[in-house]
Amino acid sequence: MGADETGMSARPRNSYLLNMLHSRGQNARRHGRLQTKDINCSLGRVLDISASGMRILHRCLSAINTGDEGACTVGSVHGSFSVYYRIAWARRVALTKWEVGVEFVDPTPQAAEVLSHIARAA
Repeated sequence: MGADETGMSARPRNSYLLNMLHSRGQNARRHGRLQTKDINCSLGRVLDISASGMRILHRCLSAINTGDEGACTVGSVHGSFSVYYRIAWARRVALTKWEVGVEFVDPTPQAAEVLSHIARAA
């Protein structure tokens, strides 16, 4: 199975790369993700957060575009911070709901401190 009459495998030539990426799974992230409780964001409900970004549930009718940038405020019982962000990816999950990957762009020391408190409390 998998070899044709020339004896060559039917798998694509880039299968090594695909296997490597698949085996890394969520470990390919720069920072571990923390499930969130009581963390809010001006963009939407925070589903999980890390030192480099967060995944949110955003409600809107219009499309969210990868690469869009802006500023938002993230808050918790441990404090709040404003941060510039870039949309890494977006996936529509319902008519007015988007699951969005948000990358923090040059977070401030204050943001790093609040994120540190969130991580210790998790």
